[in-house]
Amino acid sequence: MKLREVTMNKFAIVVVALTGSLLVGAVVAAPQFVPGPSARKNTCAVYDEARQVVVLYGGGVGSTIFSGTWEFDGVSWTQSTAVAPPGAHESHAMVYDSQRQKVVVFGGYSGGTLNDTWEYDGVSWTLVNTSHSPAARYLHAMAYDAARGRVVAFGGTTGGNSALGDTWVYDGVDWTDVTPASGSPSARWSVHAAFDSARGKVVLFGGTNGNDETWEWNGAAWSQITTAATPSGRSAHAMIYDSVRARVVMWGGNGGGTDTWEYDGNDWLQVVSSYPPSGRF
Repeated sequence: MKLREVTMNKFAIVVVALTGSLLVGAVVAAPQFVPGPSARKNTCAVYDEARQVVVLYGGGVGSTIFSGTWEFDGVSWTQSTAVAPPGAHESHAMVYDSQRQKVVVFGGYSGGTLNDTWEYDGVSWTLVNTSHSPAARYLHAMAYDAARGRVVAFGGTTGGNSALGDTWVYDGVDWTDVTPASGSPSARWSVHAAFDSARGKVVLFGGTNGNDETWEWNGAAWSQITTAATPSGRSAHAMIYDSVRARVVMWGGNGGGTDTWEYDGNDWLQVVSSYPPSGRF
């Protein structure tokens, strides 16, 4: 997913929350919000490059779990009328497969742990019946490896304090367990990953228990990366790849507060912002 900015009267409109767009500029007035999805947690959003919209699906608030699909075109939110949408999901993982031009969803929670695989092409949702599948889970990490045309999934939880540490890849037809015999990140959940297209690697950071480790997946093996600067350990943060500046951008999370960090493949750099969003995870 790319960070998208639209210039308007020398101000930049940047999506910072599910409830709308916050106007940020040299002079900051009261926040102005575009009506959209209701406030929620444990949701997922990705950028559909082919249709140039952000796609948001699921999430929950209290005991309510949502099943709606929303799209943001840089100006306004629209609730999708897609055919055959999945049922309610929260704490799922979602990525955009740029090769096949489809949004891919796996797992999540809806009164029980899920292991379903869904695809969305902007018109309809399709449940994919695969021969193999990761175990049911939620709060796992997932990224699309564009160099190898594979969705990569790692970790998560089956509920309670049961953490997972396996690695799976999905090629649009089936899932394959590619967990290395050794040298993987420890089992964890509420972990996040992003694909660094310039270097052809999936970057993973954090997770439960205040984890502050940085790992990279090259399509065959995991490598733990030692950096001079290290963000504080955190879970339930946000992480995306900015392809224009060739940086992984990480923000917030449980343990991260309102800080923003960037990773260029060599080191982490904290970015100081005068107007950060309020802390959330």
